[in-house]
Amino acid sequence: MKLEVFRIYKRRIYKSMEKEKWDRAYFLWKLCSVMKKNYNYQTQLKNFFLTERFDSIFHLYKVALKVEPDNTKHLVNLKRTCRRFGDDGFFNIVENGLKVVKKGNEKAANSATVYFYMRYGLFDNERLKEIKKILHAGTVNDEAALLGLRYIWLMQREVDRPLSELYLKYYKEFRGSDAGRQLAVEYATLLAQDERYDEVGNLYAHDEIADVAWKSLPLSKYLHDTSQDSGVKIKENAELYEYIKKGTEIFWSSVRTKNFAIVGNSSCEKGKERGEEINSHSEVVRFNHFKISSDYKIDYGEKTTVAVINISALDAIKKIPANVHTVIITAPDYLTTFMDHVAVISLMKKNIKVVVVEKGVTKKLIDILQASPSSGLQICYAFSLAATEKVSFYGFSFTDQIGSNASSSNYFRRSKASTRHNWHGEKEVFKLLAEKIGLKKQKQKIVRHGDGVYSEKTLQPLRVKILGDHTKYHCGSAAVFKYFHMEVSREHFVVQDDEYDVLIVNGEGSMHHNKNNYRKKMEALREAVEKGKRAELLNTVWQNNDNEYDDVLKKLDRIVVREVKSQEDLWSNHGVESEVLPDFSYFLKVPEAEGNAKEALDKKIWVTDFFSREFDSFVKLTGSEYAKYPYIDMKNMGWNELVQLLRKSEILITGRHHAMYAACKAEIPFVIFPGNTHKIEGLFASAGINIPMCNSRYDIANNVQWAKNNPQAYQDLFSWMKAHKKWTFKVV
Repeated sequence: MKLEVFRIYKRRIYKSMEKEKWDRAYFLWKLCSVMKKNYNYQTQLKNFFLTERFDSIFHLYKVALKVEPDNTKHLVNLKRTCRRFGDDGFFNIVENGLKVVKKGNEKAANSATVYFYMRYGLFDNERLKEIKKILHAGTVNDEAALLGLRYIWLMQREVDRPLSELYLKYYKEFRGSDAGRQLAVEYATLLAQDERYDEVGNLYAHDEIADVAWKSLPLSKYLHDTSQDSGVKIKENAELYEYIKKGTEIFWSSVRTKNFAIVGNSSCEKGKERGEEINSHSEVVRFNHFKISSDYKIDYGEKTTVAVINISALDAIKKIPANVHTVIITAPDYLTTFMDHVAVISLMKKNIKVVVVEKGVTKKLIDILQASPSSGLQICYAFSLAATEKVSFYGFSFTDQIGSNASSSNYFRRSKASTRHNWHGEKEVFKLLAEKIGLKKQKQKIVRHGDGVYSEKTLQPLRVKILGDHTKYHCGSAAVFKYFHMEVSREHFVVQDDEYDVLIVNGEGSMHHNKNNYRKKMEALREAVEKGKRAELLNTVWQNNDNEYDDVLKKLDRIVVREVKSQEDLWSNHGVESEVLPDFSYFLKVPEAEGNAKEALDKKIWVTDFFSREFDSFVKLTGSEYAKYPYIDMKNMGWNELVQLLRKSEILITGRHHAMYAACKAEIPFVIFPGNTHKIEGLFASAGINIPMCNSRYDIANNVQWAKNNPQAYQDLFSWMKAHKKWTFKVV
């Protein structure tokens, strides 16, 4: 009876929202909440996007956050919706919408506002005043407080007394939490960079920030110099801080003695055949994931001596050519960024110079543009300040990549320009730099043009077909497909027919040795490409396939593999680039088990089947010595159940790729047999670890003992997995 009443209320909520009767929708939703039933409003949300009823979207969130103010999912969904508008440059829609949400839940609306301003680099004095007002009132959550404080510092670039008071206010409020520790480290970092060491010492006296201080370069330098911490990470980061400061000073002072070609990634150089002209310069600067293959060298050249890598693209460090002697890291301010600096440390160990842009450059550009400056403009301005007649610019257009008929923002792949930047303003500033006029006399702010960098059509939900449902195979494959469906269906429609806008192919373990499933999936991708549809190959292994489909691979919009051996195969044998992410089953959230999981406590070691090369299939371990280990049948167990079971266990013995991922999700050691592809070996290579594998059942005992004796190897693997952002469906 109670369930039937809920269904009636749910239908009435839907109808009330359709007719924009928000008070009635609130009343009915409140009744559902009292009944302990959750109303899922995702379908309603997609319909509002489909019919371009954008005001109604924020009224929906106002009701949700008013009915259930403590439900964090509503704020997560609100921020996701803000990103959807923000990624297309519709800032006014969001700001007006958040004013509506504020009437239902002020704290949630303020938190989303601060997040939005920071994410999209909306830097102007009016918004600065608004953020200061919000922070003084204290009506934000911990994440927004951190972002708001960072926003203030980026605009004024000094820790004055009012900012110090705000930092200390929120440090006291969040003390003892993860947010409190991060806030304390960020504040100590800014103080250490300004050499205000007495204040740093007072903060560091609290042991709660000691375990995360190593993520800060200036703080690591202070702790190392004062002998307060002699840990390996502190020492490396202290050395990196000095290495960057010294390298930065030498590099910018020597720019005048050489002639530079600065080559952007815009497609505007195509057909101009200026590659040889670019190569004739003594130094050639390129950006992020640039390409210098034979397909592009006639227009863009191939010589590269300096690589510019944004903080959001540090994975590009692995692919820089051997003749690059300097890497310039761009960010609002890299030296004060709270993060793991291991990728940049690898450059120092190779004696490659690491350089940053002086903070005066970004502050000047933020002041003029009222936006976060792109890496391209930061570099152009920095070189213009350091040199006079010896800098030439190629591959910069700025505005052809936005608007209703936008071209790709990269000459080597289809991509969408970030809306964090004021592209019209950057074009004006670039013109002044190219004409050697400079910015010394530039006092006037350059406002962003209009509201909406792209067409409103890009906001509409897409019809997405997901191919590669292996749910019936076992619970790991079921978890993968569930994650695909969950992520896509948040904002778009998942369809089964061929009237799709986007085709996503879940490659999983089938894309190897020219198997039948490999060919079926590649034929589906070929058909999508020929229809002019967006097509992506995701979550895949790739091993020993022929070159029949190379033309299709090169036209795909995105390829994501699960480990580096597949990535290397695609590049070396097909000339195709790809990203590396853990298997998507890892991204599916698994709740804590209810009860005490007694069965798992009684059985510390579990075993699954493994792949037999002799029989070319999966087989069970047999024999009296293995009978004592309880068996896990992944075909008859759910993913949540498996992970929850392993969380209470000691070790897993397996030959299953997804069972290994379940152990990683549960964070327990495992003993592993190789599979029928290089996916397991590739994962270990990706994480830079060396866990021994069982070549036969006679290796099990030794490897179980090894697992018990080497917990750090597994922790390093878990850390590598956790460091990756979850896959999300991006519309380009």
